[in-house]
Amino acid sequence: LVPSRYKEDPYLGEWVLRQHKKRCELDSDRISRLESLGFVWVPHDRQSEEMFAKLEIYCNQNGDCLVPEHYEDDPSLGQWVSKQRSCREGLDPTRHHKLEALGFNWNAYDPQWENMFAKLEEHRDENGDFLVLYHYKQDPSLGKWLANMRYRRDNLDPTRQERLESIGFVWQVKLKRVAKQQ
Repeated sequence: LVPSRYKEDPYLGEWVLRQHKKRCELDSDRISRLESLGFVWVPHDRQSEEMFAKLEIYCNQNGDCLVPEHYEDDPSLGQWVSKQRSCREGLDPTRHHKLEALGFNWNAYDPQWENMFAKLEEHRDENGDFLVLYHYKQDPSLGKWLANMRYRRDNLDPTRQERLESIGFVWQVKLKRVAKQQ
């Protein structure tokens, strides 16, 4: 184990630190070569365990693991959670499993999408239509989200597109009818 401030060879210490930080960016050949040398990927287990404990507390208090990246109450937790998401494929399998067991959401945007989909269903149930424009006064976030879904239709995840279509979503809005509601 080479510390980041390795007195005998400071450059080696810095290089090892860079390998740790960029593990998710390294190609599989380099990872294999380092592991064949006995490279230790998780030298900061204590720090990781502290962050995981903080995440557990957050999840218990909030009912989810959706810590914002710029979490004001604990910026280091927000950054750590963001790093776990961005390095999902390169994470130590034990850490990956622990996060999964906690109900960690790897895509922070999934719950947001589900929330907006529920708002859309609610709008349809109350109004009988999907006529919501970008500047929808009753719920500006719904208007912006729907404009984004319509714009991204061709690049939208097929499962999401199917879900929208399953509730009768209208992809093209006739502006004359919408003008009355907006």
